[in-house]
Amino acid sequence: MKVRHRITINSKCPVNGDADHYTADVFVAGLLYCEKVRDAVADLTREPVTQEVLTQQLADRLGCKVRTRGTHGTHCQGLVESVVVCWPTVPAVA
Repeated sequence: MKVRHRITINSKCPVNGDADHYTADVFVAGLLYCEKVRDAVADLTREPVTQEVLTQQLADRLGCKVRTRGTHGTHCQGLVESVVVCWPTVPAVA
């Protein structure tokens, strides 16, 4: 079984405080409850975080490939779209 969860993420840039908006795709080979994805995102975005760090933390926390795509705040005027793809570097947290 292959599963892709998609979640919309609203975060804050730690560099300038701008609002950042991402779509995250979580690719799972097996079962991963959508609530676990939602809760991981909520936990990891409590404080401002870069897209790169967030993507890697999600991959590590969920134990699977994660791709984020999004635009960055008013300083970039929505002109820059970034895509980050990460694989877990540590075993998943239960």
